[in-house]
Amino acid sequence: MNQEPKVTRIAEGAVIKGEISFPGGKLRLEGELHGNVTSIDGLEVTQKGRLKGDVTMAAEIELLGTIEGNIKTRKLIIRPSGILTGNLEVEHFVMEEGGKILGEVKMNLGEVKESWKAPPARPAQAAEVTAAKS
Repeated sequence: MNQEPKVTRIAEGAVIKGEISFPGGKLRLEGELHGNVTSIDGLEVTQKGRLKGDVTMAAEIELLGTIEGNIKTRKLIIRPSGILTGNLEVEHFVMEEGGKILGEVKMNLGEVKESWKAPPARPAQAAEVTAAKS
């Protein structure tokens, strides 16, 4: 049995209004989607693709077009033509030169690594002051 991932394509020129939710597949958006996308393995928004809505519970997003909405994903790649207008919550993030974000970015790093912690502050040493004799 062939185990290739399912790919659903919304073609260029198509305009869909509503929510999309499906596990175990990838959505390739070449047209427009006005609505939220949830529970998806992968989302590719092509250069002419446009999403007006939030994306939650996505494993990976590749953005070459435009998303106007908030994103919560494990991995986001913004290509040079990609534009995100909205907030981003992500674990792994790649933005190529030319890509744009207008919003807040939160990266979930898990526990802070010991090497990343700021060193402890040194106690202030008393400065010696000598008065000049007149």
